[in-house]
Amino acid sequence: VAPLGAGNTTVIGFGLGPLPAGYSFGSDPTPYIYQTADGLHPGIAAVPFGDDSGHYMAIQSTQSETLNTPLLRSMSLFIGSLDPSNQITFNGIGGFTQSFLGSDLFTPALGDQSNDANNRRFYFSFDPSDKVDQIVFSSGVNSFEFDTLAASAVPEPATWAMMLLGFGGIGFLLRAGKRQGT
Repeated sequence: VAPLGAGNTTVIGFGLGPLPAGYSFGSDPTPYIYQTADGLHPGIAAVPFGDDSGHYMAIQSTQSETLNTPLLRSMSLFIGSLDPSNQITFNGIGGFTQSFLGSDLFTPALGDQSNDANNRRFYFSFDPSDKVDQIVFSSGVNSFEFDTLAASAVPEPATWAMMLLGFGGIGFLLRAGKRQGT
């Protein structure tokens, strides 16, 4: 599977472990999770080409799944057999919304289960004013398969304050050390 985006860490690998703090699904994702070892589920789901992570999610044509997140700076995910009607919608606080169809992400999005171009990691970055805190996955046909969601969250104000205090403390120590040395 392709490398994660710069500054991203894996937040969901669909191995049914606990989600990191700040992440939650809108409904139970268990029915949408498949094991890579099970191989092809004809007409339902196919392992994303090159995926050896153990588990992946597959959204059918009548389904959608919502992932609530902390405010995101960027995210990436590995998409398998990209179809034109696979859809990712990013929602933010204050009404921001932006959707991408599979045909927006790559042309031609053929749903090819053995083509590297239709099975790869896609990267998204957000303007801080978008305040993205929700991702909705849906598809017009079977199936939207994806795995290994990685993200970089916007630091909370308390985190920024601690970082500024830390940098200030380092600066103070460096300046005090310089004075002692002269």
